[in-house]
Amino acid sequence: MARILMGVILFFITNTFTAFAQNEFMQIDYAEMERFVKDERIEYDLLLTRFEQGDPTLSKEEVAQIYYGFPFTDEYNSFALYMNIDKAYSKNDFATALPLIKQELKRNPLSLSLLIKAMTCSIALKDPDLQSFLENTSLRYQQIIQAILATGNGASTETAYKVICVSDEYEIIFKPLQAKSIQQQATLENKYDVFNVKLPTGKTKIFFDISISFRHLQQLQ
Repeated sequence: MARILMGVILFFITNTFTAFAQNEFMQIDYAEMERFVKDERIEYDLLLTRFEQGDPTLSKEEVAQIYYGFPFTDEYNSFALYMNIDKAYSKNDFATALPLIKQELKRNPLSLSLLIKAMTCSIALKDPDLQSFLENTSLRYQQIIQAILATGNGASTETAYKVICVSDEYEIIFKPLQAKSIQQQATLENKYDVFNVKLPTGKTKIFFDISISFRHLQQLQ
């Protein structure tokens, strides 16, 4: 059952990538995102609440507002570390990891790495009471993946995927893109990360626009 469900999730996001690869890319204006969060915070918080509740009616554009607007909230931390979670998770101690993940998701409801760990724990624990939580986190994960994939195709700096934290790069590389491995990584202009990866179709370069994360780091210094 666990393998089947995870397979369905990966199939969905892989098909999502294929669909968006053919369409016009969604433009992300960080200045407008900042204005929206600061000037219309009530509206932003309402969207965020709908997202946290697992609202399937949220449009791709609304999810983009939530995801790309999050860096302009006080809760945003592009370089958050979850050592206790990682320690328990690496030992397959999912009963210990899951409550910690739930706690951190309250602070950062848009973390792909936390959401995928939450899904994995829920599946592994085989607790029927976790079914609604599993469905919620699965939907949220898919919605964020869709929004990111809609911003580019990763083929160049001009069409780089836009992400708000480094860990999201790896979710894109290994889930919808299904990379076999990362062979090299570099940072360009304090704005882009470029990865040399091995995909099922061969070796290629994947570009990410991580400028908002670098901006956050500079503000902390």
